[in-house]
Amino acid sequence: MAIAQTPGGVGTNNLSGWWNAGSLTLGNVTSWTTTYPSGGSTIALTESAAPYPVATNVPLNATSNYNTTVDFTGNSGTSVMVLENQTNLNLVDVQVSTGQGTFFVAYYLPPTQVEAGGHIICYREATSGTVDGIQLRAKLGTNTGRLATGTNNSANASHDWIQDFRPDIISYYGNRGTSTSLHTYQRAAEFTGGVSSATSGDLGLHVGARRAAGTSYSGFFDGFISELIFFHRDLNATERAKVHTYLALKYGISLSDGTGGGDYIASNSAVAWDASLNPTYHHEVIGLARDDSSGLLQKQSHVYADDFRIYIDALQTTNVGNTGSIAANNAFVIVGNNQDATCNASGKGDESPGAVGYYLSRLSREWKVSRTNFAQAFNLDIKLDTCAMGGGLLASKFNLLVDADGDFTNATVFQNGSGINMTYNAGWLTVTGITPAIIPDNSTSYFTIGYELPLVSISSDTTICVGDSVPLTWSIPGLFPMDVTLSDGTNNVTYPNISNGDMVWVTPTATTRYAALTSGPLHCCMAWDTASVVTVTVESTPPLVIASVFPSSTICLGDSVLFVGSGAAISYTWTGGVIDNMPFAPAGSGMFTVTGTGTNNCKNTDSVFVEVLPLPNPALGLDAVLCTTDSLTLNPGVFSSYVWQDSSTGPTFAVQPAGTGTYAYWVEVADSNGCMNSDSMVVEVVPLPNPGLGVDTLLCTTDQLTLSPGVFASYVWQDNSTGPTYLVQPGPVGTYTYWVQVTDSNGCSNSDSIVVVVDVCIGVENAALNSLEIHPNPTEGPVVLSSKAIPGELDVQVFDAVGRLVYRGIHSGERSQLDLSGQGAGLYLVAVTGSGFRKVIRLVKQ
Repeated sequence: MAIAQTPGGVGTNNLSGWWNAGSLTLGNVTSWTTTYPSGGSTIALTESAAPYPVATNVPLNATSNYNTTVDFTGNSGTSVMVLENQTNLNLVDVQVSTGQGTFFVAYYLPPTQVEAGGHIICYREATSGTVDGIQLRAKLGTNTGRLATGTNNSANASHDWIQDFRPDIISYYGNRGTSTSLHTYQRAAEFTGGVSSATSGDLGLHVGARRAAGTSYSGFFDGFISELIFFHRDLNATERAKVHTYLALKYGISLSDGTGGGDYIASNSAVAWDASLNPTYHHEVIGLARDDSSGLLQKQSHVYADDFRIYIDALQTTNVGNTGSIAANNAFVIVGNNQDATCNASGKGDESPGAVGYYLSRLSREWKVSRTNFAQAFNLDIKLDTCAMGGGLLASKFNLLVDADGDFTNATVFQNGSGINMTYNAGWLTVTGITPAIIPDNSTSYFTIGYELPLVSISSDTTICVGDSVPLTWSIPGLFPMDVTLSDGTNNVTYPNISNGDMVWVTPTATTRYAALTSGPLHCCMAWDTASVVTVTVESTPPLVIASVFPSSTICLGDSVLFVGSGAAISYTWTGGVIDNMPFAPAGSGMFTVTGTGTNNCKNTDSVFVEVLPLPNPALGLDAVLCTTDSLTLNPGVFSSYVWQDSSTGPTFAVQPAGTGTYAYWVEVADSNGCMNSDSMVVEVVPLPNPGLGVDTLLCTTDQLTLSPGVFASYVWQDNSTGPTYLVQPGPVGTYTYWVQVTDSNGCSNSDSIVVVVDVCIGVENAALNSLEIHPNPTEGPVVLSSKAIPGELDVQVFDAVGRLVYRGIHSGERSQLDLSGQGAGLYLVAVTGSGFRKVIRLVKQ
């Protein structure tokens, strides 16, 4: 262009050095010369050897706003990249109190930089003495930057700022003569404070590192530098604003509004952006611009986060690659936002114009746009929040809402196709064709994005009791499901995929107004999209209900208790088959609940737990049969107390039958809980069996005798034989005892025995033998042997029950006495042998 171009269009008066990366050829930078001065006065910064910094217009994340920047990435002590001029350059006058100078730099320091204290520039006017200089360092420590002036340390000479690792503009004007004569700025906002410091580098201007001691470098800058501007005078406030505006719009850097310096001023002094007008929107300010005096032609811009873009024609990889044109000089479209979410997040959904047949949900984020002398169309790209990137978004449902004052209740709604075109793809909404008919030229307007949603309502007002639930039925036009939100004024609950007629149950504790909130695709950030309201009236507190059990809630199995409901109800209904105030014997432990119904038909409940203790389990055993000689001890088990049928209280009971018959025995026991139970048994006492072997007898050696005790269940003879009879077959002459033990069907046992005397029988008249007798028999003392019919001497032998001979004597006469005084009571056999006979008499001594 024919017009002279200077930063901000402020002219070349004392413009001592302007390095503009846009003048570089892409690729390795071996020399960076000034755009001004030019010609024979050009100042060149050179790099003598590889590696070289690189000129690029596609840097990391397009952080130079699609423009060319110089990339020092990887700059370090082992890979030095520095552009420098080691001559005496008179760029600023800052050392003395009468000095003047102004300096600007546009740069970007990535958060991944590893070099600490990197020098963006290091400038020294002369080799020695107290001379002019600038030291601009990034990332001192964690996030501090420093601008220090002059070449001797002074607190007046140095100010620090906070490095936030976003594209930045640092500037200064003035001198270090006093504590207030040096003014330093970050994005046009002044910063103060710091430590005593100055520059200590070598002669000349060094970009990307500090040079000292000839070829020694330190403080490597590992980032991007786009422009350096030096004036050998103090620019006034308007001039500084113009240069700040030029750098900010070119590199997509939002000027700060912290000190009122955030206005964007064109080279013709027109205010293209008034930061004090609705300062809520002074965030992420970017724009399109043509300002010929500044050499500014920005045809596309984006914010640092790259979630909003503005451009003419078609968006390209680089600004220079955009083939569109801005028709007029001093033309601007500048946009900022209120920092709300790019979804419906903060309740802004209610601040939208009414619509017919649908509800207009909208983004919470709003944009302020100042349009100056820009009578052509421009376009927008907006990246919706991740939560709003559902596949169900339809481009045809998006609207552009434009308003003159930021209150969107009366905004103008531009539907897709009504002068603008909207497309949606993978989370990005593109709006093209925004002409002055949409957003008026030479004015400040506001816009946001709306989305058409069907009107949603819920069922009518209703009345319930406290604690009850009620269904609310959704009414949704159309057949497709959608996300809806129900709000009680405090809490919002979103229900996905709701269709017409679906219900949701609510349980309010007090009368509550529920709002049906349309939870559309933009609504995922939980804002309100009001559609309809329903009131659920909650009746007064249900009647007081108290559940009681009498006389105790701990009972023994089989006991009955009274379940009683009380309180303010008029009727009581129990669970578990209980009838209120009627005796009831629970079958086991459990919770019993009573529901009380009041006069308003509202209900309340209470519960009581009844513990049913098991009964003790005494065990006397099965009924028994005892013989008359048996005894039995009854033991029911271990319990706390006992009562037997005879009122005795011992833990056991001895059964000692008095005679035959049937007897009943029982015991009642109590356990440690006081629960009682009983058991009983019947004992039948039967007589002993009565075997009969007969009287003692004499057998001749040639005789046999069959012993038969009678009929019993079992038999055991003296030789362990078990037959019902026993055959005595005498052997040698002698006395033998035979016995049998019998058991009857009751299990009772008894025995009997017989003594058999075996002898060689001699024939004697039976009459004579019959006259041979002993009396008295039984006896307690002496006995007399009477033998009046038998002549001659008699051999008398007495044997005890086991066959031992206890007496022997010779007797004659009709009567003779036997002396058995030395023998005890028992059974004895008296064997009398005479001439031709032998007789055995059984004698019982008492």
